[in-house]
Amino acid sequence: MNRHSDIVVVGAGPAGLSFARTLADSGLRITIVEKSPLESISNPAYDGREIALTHLSKEIMERLGMWQRVPENEIYPLRDAKVWNGSSSYQLHFPQPTQARGGATDRLGNLISNHNIRKAAYDAVAEQDNVTLLAGVGVKEARTDADGAYITLDNGEQLTARLLVAADSRFSQTRRQIGISADMHDFGRTVIVCRFKHEISNCHTAVEFFQYGRTLALLPLEEHLTNCVITIDSDKAGALLAMSPEELAADLEKQLKTNSAKWKKPAPCIPTRWWACTPAASAPPAPPLSAMPQSACTP
Repeated sequence: MNRHSDIVVVGAGPAGLSFARTLADSGLRITIVEKSPLESISNPAYDGREIALTHLSKEIMERLGMWQRVPENEIYPLRDAKVWNGSSSYQLHFPQPTQARGGATDRLGNLISNHNIRKAAYDAVAEQDNVTLLAGVGVKEARTDADGAYITLDNGEQLTARLLVAADSRFSQTRRQIGISADMHDFGRTVIVCRFKHEISNCHTAVEFFQYGRTLALLPLEEHLTNCVITIDSDKAGALLAMSPEELAADLEKQLKTNSAKWKKPAPCIPTRWWACTPAASAPPAPPLSAMPQSACTP
C-alpha cells in the first residue's frame, strides 16, 4: 500500500505533535508515524521530568489549544530562581518579576510535568481532520530527493510526501538515514529524578547548586512538594540509587548543608542517561532550575 501526504512527521512526541498542531487550518495532509503503541501516546506515563515554561511558551500553547487541556492543579508557578556555584557564598538571583510580555505577572514562568504536555498535545492533534496517526509502527527506511520523501515502514507500507520531518528524538534514526549529521557527546553523566515532600515551604523558588562532581536542582511544584534533579558521574549513580529513601533524604540534606527541609519519604528515583547534541567544543548543558526549601518566604 502506498500512502501519499503533504507532510510525514516521524515521532509523536511534543515536538512532532506541536508541529502538526500549528498546521491544523492549513489544508495540508499530515501523516504522523510513531513506533510506540497508541496507548502510550494518548495516555503517557509520568516520567519524572518537569518542564519549565516561559510566558511565551504559555502563549504558544494557548494558541495551539494545548495549555487549556493541562489540569489547572498541575500547573506549578515558578516565582523566582537562585543559583549557587561550588563553595561560594555568592548567589545569582533571578527575582520574581512584576511584568512579562506586556502584562502584569507574579512569576518567572510555570512548571508542568512532561507527560501532561505530551497528553495535551495528543488530545489537541487528535481533533484535527487533516492528521493521520500511524502508531505502533516504525520507520525501516527513509530517503529524500528533489521531488520529495520516500518512507518504508517496518510493516512494509510505503509513504510518500513533499516534506519529511524527523522528530524522533535527539537520537533520530530518520535523521541519520537521510544524511543529516549532528555532533553528539556523551558526558558520562546520569540524571536521577525524584519527588520529595517537605514540611517547610519551598516558596515556589527554583534553586540550582553546581557542586564539585554533582549538580543538584530543586524544582518547586506544590508548596511542600519538590522535584529533585541530581546530575552525577555515571559510575557514582549506582550508589545513590541503592540508597533507601531515608538515606537519600539525609544525603540531600548534607548537600544542602541544612536539615531544615525535614525531607519526607521520596517517590521512587528514575535514572536517565545524560546526553546532549552539541558542537564538540561546547560545555555540558545544565539541568533545569529548581527550588530550595527555606525557613521563610520573602518578597
